[in-house]
Formats: sequence, C-alpha cells, structure tokens
Amino acid sequence: MMRKRMECWSQFWLACSVMALLCSRSALGQTVTGAITGQVTDPSGAVVVGANVTAENTATAVKTPTQTTGHSAAQVLESPPTVA
Repeated sequence: MMRKRMECWSQFWLACSVMALLCSRSALGQTVTGAITGQVTDPSGAVVVGANVTAENTATAVKTPTQTTGHSAAQVLESPPTVA
C-alpha cells in the first residue's frame, strides 16, 4: 500500500515537472521589445548611406538613435514597449 502511494506521488511530481518545463520553454520566445526597420532615400530615389535616424516613442518621449548601413537599411532594435 505504501509503495503504491509513493509511486503515485512520484508520477504526480514527474508530470508536474514535465508540464513546468514545457510551459517555460514557450515563455522563452516571448519578448517585450519590438523592432523598426526602414530605408532612407533621397528625392531621386537613391539610397542614403550613413543617414542618422531617430525613432521616438511619443507616449514616453524615449528617443532611440541609429544610422543607416551600407544597404541604407535603418534598424531600431529592442525598442521598449509603451505602457498605457
């Protein structure tokens, strides 16, 4: 009787551990930041390399500066979220 009860508890804790691991793995893919990607061009449509770009969160007034790369791509990574 005691052995059967121990087996039951062991199976219960094993199941709880497996569920905790499965749930925690899915939480790793969640982030609280975003990214903005864009391209800078001049009036003729040519790409502008080395342009200074600043993304501003109007709700928090946080500014994140960056510069365009050789492909004229500007990226603002890990932009903090807006809490309203």
